[in-house]
Amino acid sequence: MTPSDERFAVETTNSAWRVVGGEVVIINAETTYYYSLNESGSRVWKLLLEHELSVEEIATSLGRVYALPGASIRSDVSKLVEQLCTEQLLVRSSAGERELTQANGVGSEDLAAAGPYVAPDLVKYDTLEELVVSGE
Repeated sequence: MTPSDERFAVETTNSAWRVVGGEVVIINAETTYYYSLNESGSRVWKLLLEHELSVEEIATSLGRVYALPGASIRSDVSKLVEQLCTEQLLVRSSAGERELTQANGVGSEDLAAAGPYVAPDLVKYDTLEELVVSGE
């Protein structure tokens, strides 16, 4: 579990990403692993590209997209954030360490066209060939 004031942001020094078919595909340049995120995971990634946010703020923003209470999806978001940190794709910081962006209204541009909620999911691939063959 993460402290409530801990913020997260995309690790931009070792990762590259693209949106492919509405989902984010990521490569970690240091480990050479490839990753894909499903729709809700991609929304989390896009939020973290623009804002340094806590798990609670991410869950609240994602909840707005899917018309769900943030508390009901907080554990899903927490799990994804921990996975992204473990894979060295996110960086952590405590409140006050960096200038923070307010989360009010975060993700409002993504409110349209959300399908039914599916828990955010990160899939890891050893090679690019695995990613291509998987159809992601």
